[in-house]
Amino acid sequence: MLVSMYALGALCFIALALTSNVIALYLLVALGGACTVGTQNLANPYISEYYPKEARATGIGWALGVGRIGAILAPTLIGILLATGIAPQKAFMFFAIPSVVGALALICVQEKFASFDKVVRRDHKDMAIPRQLHM
Repeated sequence: MLVSMYALGALCFIALALTSNVIALYLLVALGGACTVGTQNLANPYISEYYPKEARATGIGWALGVGRIGAILAPTLIGILLATGIAPQKAFMFFAIPSVVGALALICVQEKFASFDKVVRRDHKDMAIPRQLHM
């Protein structure tokens, strides 16, 4: 789900450069934002299950920190691009790069702890199964 959301976000930002319809622009900006910034929030449960219990807070902290760095640098980088004389619509295409990188990074993640099914099975294995009563 996370990979498809980041990929859809990248497509939205590329489409922003190709349209001039105001309604389409608003829709693409909203969908692109939901697919990038919103996906970072969606990633928190995934991240918390990927790391072992002892390192979950650190893993989420690093993921959120890296995401916030991107949110801080993005307006500055777009300002620099616009100062070079690039068309504003073309500048939005550069927002697709972090989305593609995020999707590719998630594809490369090994599923050591990330499967919710494995977590449930592991938790059930650790539980003592009560013996059935014989009557």
